[in-house]
Amino acid sequence: MRVRFPSPAPHASAPGARGPNNPPPRGRCRLPAPLVGFEAADRQSTKDATNTLRASLTQRSPKTKDGAIESLAFDDVARWRATLDSQPEMICRFMPDATITFVNRAYARQYGCETEDLVGTSILDLFPDEWRAWAEAHIARLCESGQPIIHENTVTLPDGTIRDYQWSDHVVLSPNGTLLELQAVGRDITERRQAEEALRTSEQRFRAMFDLAPIGMAVVDARGYVQRANPALVELLSADADRLVGHSFDGLLLGGPITAYARSALTHEGEGTVQAERRLCADGDRWALLSFSSFDEEALLIQVVDLTERKHFEAELAHRAQHDGLTGLLNRTSLEAGLQRELTRAQAGGEDVAVLFCDVDRFKFINDSLGHQGGDQLLLILAQRLQRSMRTGDLLARFGGDEFVVVHRGTGVAAGAVAQANRLVQHLGEPIVLDGLELTVGLTIGIAVAPGGDGVAPELIRDADLAMYAAKEHERGSVRVCDDELRAAATTRLAQQNALRRAIDRDELVLHLQPIVRSGTHSLAGVEALVRWAHPEHGLLPPGDFLHVAENSGLLRPLGHWVLGEACRQLATLRAEGVVPPSSTVWINISGPELADPELPHRVHQATAQAGLALDDIVLEISERALLDEANGRLDRLAELGITLALDDLGTGRTSAADLVNAPLDIVKIDRSFVLAMEEDLQARAVVLALLQLARAVGARVVAEGVETDAHVVTLEGLGCEFLQGFGIGRPVPRESLARELGAATAR
Repeated sequence: MRVRFPSPAPHASAPGARGPNNPPPRGRCRLPAPLVGFEAADRQSTKDATNTLRASLTQRSPKTKDGAIESLAFDDVARWRATLDSQPEMICRFMPDATITFVNRAYARQYGCETEDLVGTSILDLFPDEWRAWAEAHIARLCESGQPIIHENTVTLPDGTIRDYQWSDHVVLSPNGTLLELQAVGRDITERRQAEEALRTSEQRFRAMFDLAPIGMAVVDARGYVQRANPALVELLSADADRLVGHSFDGLLLGGPITAYARSALTHEGEGTVQAERRLCADGDRWALLSFSSFDEEALLIQVVDLTERKHFEAELAHRAQHDGLTGLLNRTSLEAGLQRELTRAQAGGEDVAVLFCDVDRFKFINDSLGHQGGDQLLLILAQRLQRSMRTGDLLARFGGDEFVVVHRGTGVAAGAVAQANRLVQHLGEPIVLDGLELTVGLTIGIAVAPGGDGVAPELIRDADLAMYAAKEHERGSVRVCDDELRAAATTRLAQQNALRRAIDRDELVLHLQPIVRSGTHSLAGVEALVRWAHPEHGLLPPGDFLHVAENSGLLRPLGHWVLGEACRQLATLRAEGVVPPSSTVWINISGPELADPELPHRVHQATAQAGLALDDIVLEISERALLDEANGRLDRLAELGITLALDDLGTGRTSAADLVNAPLDIVKIDRSFVLAMEEDLQARAVVLALLQLARAVGARVVAEGVETDAHVVTLEGLGCEFLQGFGIGRPVPRESLARELGAATAR
């Protein structure tokens, strides 16, 4: 049987033979061939070959007692063939003339035929024509040398499958050295070739990834020496590749060796990856994250990620968490921690600690005048001046807003704290030129001392804060040391604040209403709502007893919110009861914090709407201080809503004619102190007249407070004052008593 082959594919190449010279032509054949041959000589028939094989086996068989050598020989042949048929390798035996004497089933299976179909045919017929000459020469060399030849080839099977084979060709000799046959044993190495190719591809891919990786990578040997370094690592370390390869990887790092530890963790602790952060020797300022993993049985792969930017960012975050963003000084959190450390050191060394709480006087006015940017520049200049005044070891912090805190520790610090504070007041009080303007800034300082370091940081700061507020109430630009009297007063204020907060929640507040009448007719124009505290222990308290508590505790807004709503409700009730005419209004005092509340217009609209009133049914009274602090057009927005605005206690503050002209005021109220004094003090009478003229000049109507006598009424009406208010007109009373009070006032 002759099998025809197509010509070898010119584009496919077979692996080179790893045997004698002149390997077979490269290419793919349709069927696997043992690729052995010889020059025709001493050809024997297949039958003779079989006899020869039988003779060979007979020579090796032991003689039995009955001489049954022939039977034993053929039994051995059967077992021999069964053994070869069970092998996965392809086995072919053939004579020197190329006649096939034996193939096992694995060999015949590749041809899709049975073993007997190939026995007796020429092995040369299994080769393409272009391979035949090579096959004959190859068989000749094999017979001549007698040495085994191992080679590989790639073939295409009849079903189109491409397989790779490795062949081992050798001669079969008789016991006396005579050439009997040639044998070719083939092994399918397709999977091995695929594994080798996959390994090569993986190695190429790793090599490409290694070289092109954006992070540093290195392979180190068992001693920790660099075998390979990629360009990213070379650039990260600012070093030549020659300086890295062959040198210890640990020598590139600061902070001690790490490679041996990583190897131990990977080997003995079963870790998949070991990570560590180290500084690099390149400049000492670069940080890297090192990730160690096994590369092979001995080598480690190290990935090096540059952490420098992240470390700098973390350091910046840590600095921001501990320092003020504007001045760079310590912030409140760092101050408390630092002060506590100073107290601990003072206790150990028998030293004192002093805390100076510094507040910039009138900073809000300066900030509103110069704008926030100008205010920030001023704070920065003050912080720099304070820093220049510090001693070595002192702590300086910006506590918040316009407040700074200084901490001194040392022997005799407590005794010298006042002198140090006065020096700071003097130094910071020197003129400052800002945007072409010369400013003089005052500083008020409160002091708390801890002799021997006996104290707790938050309490010491609190005491210094108390002393600062006490100094400010006494005189701006002064210094005050905290003592037991201040602490007791603070305790009392805290109790008052808690009690007032409960009073608002428990409806302990009440409103008293005082009539305001028109001059001449004395008809009711409106009523002023005045808050009182119905204290469960101390009875009815006037506003002077608790408004300062509300102001210092942040309760002015909730207190004012309650007054606004209650005043509107009571006016609606009085109108419904017929106690007051429909044209009457309710006058409500608005504090500075309430005026600064952006929600005030909404609250006013809500309170009037809920009570069924119009916006022009109320008059909002503001103080001179609130008018001077007004810098954001809040009064204009209220006026645009149709709300009547009145300035309370004119003449007691620093309000100028320009302030009155620029403010959208409808009414001004002359303080009662001038009215009470005008009958006996001509100067006071002149002041009243001047205030009336000023009000007329700006188009505002006037209410005179403190009207108690008929002489007051006659004088004020003679001067042209539009409205009158005071005990002589009507006293503040609860809503239920207003009708009676109005009747009594009419009788008077």
